[in-house]
Amino acid sequence: MVFSFPARLSNRSIPGFIAAILMLVLSFGLSATARAQASGQISGSVTDPSGAVIAQATVTLRNTGTNASRTLATDSAGIYNFTNLQPGHYEFAATPTGFAAFKQSILVEVGGIYTINAKMQVSGSSTTVEVTTDQSLQVNTTSSEVSQVINSQQVAELPSLTRNPYDFVALSGNVSAGDSSNGSQTGYQNGPSTVRGVGFNLNGGRQTGTEVLLDGVENVSVFTDQVAIRVPIDSVQEYRVVTNNFLPEYGRASGGVV
Repeated sequence: MVFSFPARLSNRSIPGFIAAILMLVLSFGLSATARAQASGQISGSVTDPSGAVIAQATVTLRNTGTNASRTLATDSAGIYNFTNLQPGHYEFAATPTGFAAFKQSILVEVGGIYTINAKMQVSGSSTTVEVTTDQSLQVNTTSSEVSQVINSQQVAELPSLTRNPYDFVALSGNVSAGDSSNGSQTGYQNGPSTVRGVGFNLNGGRQTGTEVLLDGVENVSVFTDQVAIRVPIDSVQEYRVVTNNFLPEYGRASGGVV
């Protein structure tokens, strides 16, 4: 990207010029944050049968729904890292020279972090090693985050009288509807109220301590602490409710993150 700057700036034009630069920097920061918080990640290593790392090994990740693929080469430590992955089904393949091809299917959920370590086998070019795993039995060994995904099947099939996708936050653990008997939408002095935030208390905290993100961007009204944009339930693929040990990238949350 190339920027051209005027040769001379008058005193009157300097504030506007600085404001334009600040807005440009802010837009880059917001887009990077959105990608980090709404996307998934797959990383791991490629090793030979003895456990030695394989540098510059070719690894490919293909989205089976869109057929879009990305190809990387492992670094000197045999490590690869695919970031900014949209939720969906993927096929991972490692094809270093002199080894049998390694393939594994994986479901990437919103905000999910996964590890695939490919242990190659020496074989002919016609041999392929395919790994089949049951992701429902896998334990998150990458981070200490405690969370639950409200998946597309739940969003589509569970009953909802209000047609509000945020109703399904109640499916997660450590979530309660709060106490709205003394609640007040206009002030904090009367105690918690279920009309604020997403209408639920996470981990016993105030609903105003719940961070709500839409495609990685904050979706909370700064004046009322309510959800800023109510999205149609038919437009929601899935979302994640993080109730403990959420990463610093989520910012202002004290109770949890949706």
